[in-house]
Amino acid sequence: MKLVTLFLDFEWNPLVFLKVIKNASVVKIVPLIDENLISLSMELISEKGWLGKHEMDVLINTLKKQLEKQEEKFLSEMERILKERNVVYVIERREGNLKKVLIDLFSEKPDKVVIFIRRRNPLLKVVKPILRGIMKNHQKIEIVKV
Repeated sequence: MKLVTLFLDFEWNPLVFLKVIKNASVVKIVPLIDENLISLSMELISEKGWLGKHEMDVLINTLKKQLEKQEEKFLSEMERILKERNVVYVIERREGNLKKVLIDLFSEKPDKVVIFIRRRNPLLKVVKPILRGIMKNHQKIEIVKV
């Protein structure tokens, strides 16, 4: 089974991940940083008007840099665990629009796409409607909230 795993944040549970990929012959790991989703989730957080435009821009840039650092640590740990278990994998780092990335991944005809996101991530509120729309056309999506 050809499995694609898409990570929208980089806090993960290795045991949950290993359970999800158990029957896969090849695992494609796609960490994604979507600046638009970060901006939208920050707008949701700041709806009360406590932050001005400048502060929002600074916060978004800081968050993006923090995500990039977390991504490095995440990928290092991920590779170590997969190598220890002799799992065949490919890592494809992506930035950009979630919807476009998913459409691109589906063009590769995977058996399944599993999206990992933290349960308490403000991004989840922004991502849910996007994923619902995509899931109408692609039944092979599973969302794992860790």
